[in-house]
Amino acid sequence: MIGTRNKKSPATNDEIATLEAALHEANGKVDQVRARRDNLNAERRKLEERRWALDLEALNELDTAALGVLDDPNYVIDTADLDARLRQIAAEQIVIERAASLARKRRSEAAKRYSNAIAKTLIPAHRAAVSKIADALKALDAANQEEAEIRAKVPGGGALLPVSAFLPAGSLAHELSPISCWMRYASAAGLLRED
Repeated sequence: MIGTRNKKSPATNDEIATLEAALHEANGKVDQVRARRDNLNAERRKLEERRWALDLEALNELDTAALGVLDDPNYVIDTADLDARLRQIAAEQIVIERAASLARKRRSEAAKRYSNAIAKTLIPAHRAAVSKIADALKALDAANQEEAEIRAKVPGGGALLPVSAFLPAGSLAHELSPISCWMRYASAAGLLRED
């Protein structure tokens, strides 16, 4: 049930706008965390590719560095520790994944609050529509009974008049019929007018 029995008044347009802004902000946070995760993944892939290339070309780079030192004793030797950066990225990715999970949870909560506020504003219109359905079902039940009574007046059980009642709805007189079950549900959910 959608909480139609809640006595709290529906959200105002300002409250709905605030909730919508919160939902938009939560969506933005999810996008930002995803972007950071994607950037880390891209950097990790590049470093892993570079590391792989270094393994293959280690002798060439070692020779290049050695020749550089021979040509210029002040030659800067690249000692970037790729493994350390890869470990750092792996640690950051754990944090980023948790942040992404929290951001999705916050977004879900914001979406739920926004949807609930919208639903509360629509309760009166929804109850009116459900009441129309109930009235129509009652009218259908009455018409079905009237049709059955007319056929019953024909000697022999009305066999000469085709059954024209809409039977799938059942009858309010039978507690397990679809129409009776729907009426009980709508009443229990607080969807029907209290006349």
